[in-house]
Amino acid sequence: MTDHETRDLEIQRLLSHFRWQHLPVHLQNTSKHFDVLARQLLGILPDSPDLAEALRDLRDAKDNAVRATVAMHEKADTKLQQGWSGLRP
Repeated sequence: MTDHETRDLEIQRLLSHFRWQHLPVHLQNTSKHFDVLARQLLGILPDSPDLAEALRDLRDAKDNAVRATVAMHEKADTKLQQGWSGLRP
C-alpha cells in the first residue's frame, strides 16, 4: 500500500486529478509540475478540509495552465499552417 492510499478518500480522489503521464508530451511538461506541488503538500499537511480545498484550487490552476498550453500550441500550429499556405503559387 502506498502512502497516498492511506489518505482520506476525498484527498485520494483529488490526487487522481494530477496524473499527467497519459497526456501528450507538450502537456506533460505543464501538468507534471502541479503533481509535484500536490505531492509536496501531502508531505507537509495533514488531511483536512483546508488541504482538500487547496488541492481543488491547485487542480483548477492546473486545468487552466493545460488549457493555456493547448491554446498556445493551436495558435502556433495555425501560424505554421498559414506560413505554408503563403508559399503556394
